Amino acid sequence: MATAMRHRGPDDEGIFRSGGVGLAHRRLAIIDLSSAGHQPMGNEDGSVQIVYSGELYNYRELRPELESSGHQFRSQSDTEVIVHGWEEWGPDCLSRFNGHFAIAIWDGTINRLFLARDRFGTKPLYYFFDGRRLVFGSEIKAILSLGDVPRRVNAAALNEYFTFQNVLSDLTLFDGVRLLPAGTYLTIDATTGAQPLQKLYWDYQIPSRPVEVSEEEAADEVYRLFTQAVTRQLMSDVPLGCYLSGGMDSGSITAVARAKLGRLMSFTGGFDLSSASGLELGFDERQHSELLSNLLKTEHAVWGLSMALLPEPWWQRPFRVRSPLLRLLAAPHSRRREVIALQRRDLSVDRRPLHV
Repeated sequence: MATAMRHRGPDDEGIFRSGGVGLAHRRLAIIDLSSAGHQPMGNEDGSVQIVYSGELYNYRELRPELESSGHQFRSQSDTEVIVHGWEEWGPDCLSRFNGHFAIAIWDGTINRLFLARDRFGTKPLYYFFDGRRLVFGSEIKAILSLGDVPRRVNAAALNEYFTFQNVLSDLTLFDGVRLLPAGTYLTIDATTGAQPLQKLYWDYQIPSRPVEVSEEEAADEVYRLFTQAVTRQLMSDVPLGCYLSGGMDSGSITAVARAKLGRLMSFTGGFDLSSASGLELGFDERQHSELLSNLLKTEHAVWGLSMALLPEPWWQRPFRVRSPLLRLLAAPHSRRREVIALQRRDLSVDRRPLHV
């Protein structure tokens, strides 16, 4: 399973086994690049183990509170804050976390596996349960790599996809494989072997009446929240950059990041439009991105993209974002420069799965 996920984490690999429980992890190192950030990561006595994908933006604020409760830390990573947060607060730790994540925790003290996704579901977490075992991973291909997981088309999911160009439920195109919904956690008791229990821990809270504010006050609040959200995501022990299309969304993220960081790289991919016409002429945004890069004074990298550059077999990858091929082609360019790139997220898409 870890080999099937190698492209998601090229920096390190780890495996934990205990009885009938196994955890595997591929690491993309962002915070605490040392070996102390290795996963699976355990608590002080190793009875609790975690594999985790994502970032916890408020881990520095939570760490002193956990230390004051007696928890001992051996790293500077956000992962270890999640481990001790689970020990201290149990499933309620999720209400304390501000970040985007897919979490798997094995608690050997109670023989229980705990899976969780962040509030908006920006990090994927798929699972398969056949009544005898639970298998999970950040991509479906990790689950299918076991070989004995059936590869049957889920007709209901296929119907959803052909109807809405998306799978709007927790189904996937593979029968028996499900996506843990956003803002949800799942637990399974390894002692009893009972059905996994799933619980929604967060959902949108829409006020029954509109908030009465002036246009200027609303604009100021949107600016404050947007700046706060981007700034929180700038924590990293490796250089940061931005994917820059030249539009309002990526341009706004880049503007805030540039103001906060000073030096910033930006990346844009374009297309050969020699045979394009009509609406297709607007698909190449290199000119707009270069204008915005000059305005914001970023260190800008531009390259051409083509289908010939796609890795094989790219069609096996489950995509949950718009323009998946563009992002698949763009990522190696930022990675080659050892830069982690910020990008816009469409919540209406990220909250639900989309497969190609």
